[in-house]
Parts: sequence; structure tokens; C-alpha cells
Amino acid sequence: MEAVAASVQAHLGVNVHDVPPTTIILLVVGLASVAAALFAVVDWVNTTFFAQGVDPTTQGSWAVVTGATDGIGKAYAQELASRGMNVVLVSRTLSKLQKAQEEILAESPNVSVEVIAADFSKGFQSGLYAEIASKLGDRDIGILVNNVGCSYPSAVYFHELEELGFDNVSQDVISINVESVTHMTALVLPGMVQRKRGVVVNLSSANGHLPVGSPLYAGYSAAKAYVDFFTRSLSTELAGKGVTVCAHLPYFVVSKMSKIRKASLWTPNPRPWVRSSLSKLGVGVSLVPYWSHRIEDALVFAVPKPLLAMALNSMHKGLRKRFLKKLEAAKKEE
Repeated sequence: MEAVAASVQAHLGVNVHDVPPTTIILLVVGLASVAAALFAVVDWVNTTFFAQGVDPTTQGSWAVVTGATDGIGKAYAQELASRGMNVVLVSRTLSKLQKAQEEILAESPNVSVEVIAADFSKGFQSGLYAEIASKLGDRDIGILVNNVGCSYPSAVYFHELEELGFDNVSQDVISINVESVTHMTALVLPGMVQRKRGVVVNLSSANGHLPVGSPLYAGYSAAKAYVDFFTRSLSTELAGKGVTVCAHLPYFVVSKMSKIRKASLWTPNPRPWVRSSLSKLGVGVSLVPYWSHRIEDALVFAVPKPLLAMALNSMHKGLRKRFLKKLEAAKKEE
């Protein structure tokens, strides 16, 4: 310690014994804060642009994708098939499944693509998951993509859902977003643990991640927060067992759910977003994988919570106002 003090005095001309202890403490805290900030920046840059995750093609021969007929789910199926994985598409409508199957096989003719029609809104008590399990059989599943989801018809207050005629929305949000992730993972995970390999990627959302939640999308936000924390807990308890469990959180992506049809810097098409997601499997447990979304995420979290809450409230109230006008116009036409 005396050698350190002598070195400081020799280089800086300061006798540390003459410096008040409070000043030393503040200096140490300041240096530690700067070091932590620099580390966070380096880690962010590495995660965004350089870090590579688990290759799902090394984890098994089959991929299972829920909500696989549109948007992000379909893009996952297409991308995994293009990399040589056989794919099981799980979604509600058989005709859409068959169309997606044809498109994927046209692009990747050397893989097997199978379909399972399943309406996740029916819930666990319907026997739905037992039926899916029997159809999956003992396949060597390398990756499960829990993508299927549903949101509100638009931004509305939670207490308005029933009076607006959307009586089943709250239950559907739970059945499709929460139960599907829970029970599909329960079907596939034991085999992965036994084989000591496999990836489960759960699609959460920025709506379940924002520090003030998502006003006027309360139930959906809560469901996606469940997905995030279910994933975090599973990842911790499965440490050392060879299975990767991660939650990936998109901001806006071109899709039917987002109602956005044109891609932009901040709103990518599904396929580029999925490529980014697949490159980051296991790079962190709960991750915003797409580079521009990560910038957006950093900016959002830099905004003071009261201002963020005001901005989201204002934006979503505007969506609500337009939605209610459409409902009123539709009633007049009837």
C-alpha cells in the first residue's frame, strides 16, 4: 500500500495521506463507474455486431416452429429449411400450413416439411398438446421456436375489451402467448435434456420488456413479460445441461400483427430479422437481436420513465381513437 502511495506521489506530486478519505472514495467510485460504462459499451457493440450464437443445425435434424404460416414464424421455417433442417410447421389453419409447406419445399427441396394443424386458443384442457406430442413422436428436435402469438385488436383500455365485444381476447392472449410457450416447451425439453443438446427460442416482445409496460395493451404486455421471465428462469435451471434457452424480443417487424406493410431501417422484413435472431441464439438469455432494434432499445431505456409513459400513452390513445372510429363506421354500414 505504501508503495502505491509513493508511486502516486512520484507521478502526480500528490501525497495520498493528505487527501481526505471522502475524496478517495469518490475517486474510486468514479473510476469504477467509468470502467463499468466502458465495459457496457464494449459488450453492447460485441453482442450487436460480432458475437455468434449456437448453430441450430448442430443440435438436431428437426425444427419445430409454431405460428409458422405468416410473418416471423414462416421466416424461421424458411430460414431453417434453407440451412438443411427438416421442419414441422404448427399453426391453426390447414390450408395456410399446406401453402407454406409448398413454398418452403420449392425453396428447399431436399428437406422434409410436415404440418400439424393446432388451434392454440383451445388451451391445455382440450387435449391439444397430447395430440401434438403424438404427432411429433420421437423426432430428434434441434430447435423449438415458440413464435405463435396474438395481441389486442388495437390499443384499448383493459376494462373496455368486454364492452367493445372482444370478450375472448384476454383468454386468447393467455392461451396463445402463455400456455403455448409453456406446454410446447414441456413437450420438447425432456428429449433435449436427455440428448444434452437443443435450442428453445421463445418470441417475447418489446411490449413485455419496456420499463413502463405497454399502456392500452396491458394483457398482451403481461403475457410477453411472462415469456421473458419463464425463459430466464429455465435458462438458469438448465445451466450445464447442454440446452440453450433464450427469449428474443422484436420491436416492429413487417407483419400482419404489426399491421406494417413496408420495411424501413427500424422495421425490417421478417427474414432479415430471423437471420439476426438465428445468429444470436444463446448470446445472452433475453435479447433484442436485430441491430437497429438494439439502438432503438437503448434510446427507449435512456428516456426518463414519466416521459416514456406519456409518449406511449399518447401514441396508443391515438391508435385507440382511430380504431373506435373504424368500429363505429362498421356498425353504421351493417
